[in-house]
Order: sequence, then structure tokens, then C-alpha cells
Amino acid sequence: MAAINQRLRDEHGPECSASSLRRYVRAKLPEEARREQVVVLREPASPGEGAQIDYGSMGIWTDPKSGKRRVWAFVMVLATSRHMFVRPVLTMDQHAWCTAHVEVFEFFGDVPARLVPDNLRTGVERPDLYDPKINRAYAELGEHYGTLVDPARSRKPRDKRRVERPVPYLRDSWWRGRDFTSPEEMCKAALAWRYSASVSGRLVPGGECTKLQAGRRSRCRSSPIRSPVSWSVPTTGRWCSTRWPTTHPRSC
Repeated sequence: MAAINQRLRDEHGPECSASSLRRYVRAKLPEEARREQVVVLREPASPGEGAQIDYGSMGIWTDPKSGKRRVWAFVMVLATSRHMFVRPVLTMDQHAWCTAHVEVFEFFGDVPARLVPDNLRTGVERPDLYDPKINRAYAELGEHYGTLVDPARSRKPRDKRRVERPVPYLRDSWWRGRDFTSPEEMCKAALAWRYSASVSGRLVPGGECTKLQAGRRSRCRSSPIRSPVSWSVPTTGRWCSTRWPTTHPRSC
């Protein structure tokens, strides 16, 4: 329902609210309305306590220069307010992973105390319940910002359900049915979608973020973990392991 309302606003600009659309659906499509009436118990989370991170597949994009390429979206969702950051990427390597983290911290204006990423090799080299081995570049990034990297359990999507749920909505609301000529245009469109009133306006009173005046950026108001004045943008490292070829003496 939220995705339909968002697309109607972006493409047709109707002067109706989301509640009016829901009333229309309940009157005309009662079966569909019953499917939306699901009560989900949410565990409490303090502002600034954590954020959940994952990649979501958007689809195939035709690059004018190189042809068809698959596009993923780096998504971070704050635990309390459900405020979301989206950055489309063409590669899921270590540099793209760390660069997206730097951009999301600048976007929110603060750093969550705990990061819950998926067990991707760019972030976690060896998943473990008690002692996971964090990728070296990612560990250095977390140490620089003073945040804890606490990966979700392997094959346990409920550990990061706050970021799992918005991915289909993001695919339907922002990606599907739109054409882009370059990755830069794609990033600008994602940022504009994120700043739209129907997306950035979904805030929790007293939560991590507060909606500012119209046309201004929504800035994170989470617990003061680090003063923005003391921030310095880190140089994301690129670490790799090398395997030397093994030679065996040839027997005569």
C-alpha cells in the first residue's frame, strides 16, 4: 500500500493522503485490505542504539556504455525511527562497502553505537556466534568511528528484519519502471526519493530523527555518540591476501 501511494505521488501527483487511499482499498478491495491488517510485535530500541545493514538486489540496468549490469542497493535502517539510507551500487566489493558507510554517517549526521550487517565477505570474513572475524578494512572503519560491528547470525534473517522488510518496498517504489542514464543519475534519484515527503515524513515521535522544515534535510537526532566537529573522513583501506604458487620437484 505504501509503495502504491508513493508511486502515485511521484508519477501522477494525486491530492489525496495515504489514509484516503487505504479507505478506498478497504471499500473496493476488502480481501486485499484484510491482508494488510497484520499486527507485528516490535522489540524496544533506544535512539542511537543500532542500525541494520544489507544489500538488496534491484534488477538489471542497461548501461549505455557497457550494456546490461545488475544493480544492488546498499541499505541502512536505524533501529528506532526506521529512518533509511539508500545508495545504489554496481559492485559489492570492499571499497564500495566502506565508502557507503562513510556516506551514510555523513547523511545521518551521527554514528549508531552498534552496526548489524549481513555476513558478506566484504564485512565479515568468518561468521561466528561468539567471535566473528571482521574484515580488516571494515574493522578499521568501525574503530575510526567508535562503533561496534556486531554481525547478524548466519542464515538468520530475523536478526536484521528491520532492513530485510524495506527492500521489496524500495524495489517497487524507487527502482521499478524507471530509466537511468548513468550511476550518478541513479544515486541522485535515490537521494531525491529518500528526501521525498512521503518517505522522510515517516518518523517516530521522540525517535532518532526529527523532520525539519520543508525542503531541508532530515538530520539524525540520536544519542550524542560523537560530535560532528571531531569527525574526519577516513581513508578506506584495501586489504587482500596473496597466494604464492607452490612448485614441486619433478621426479625422474
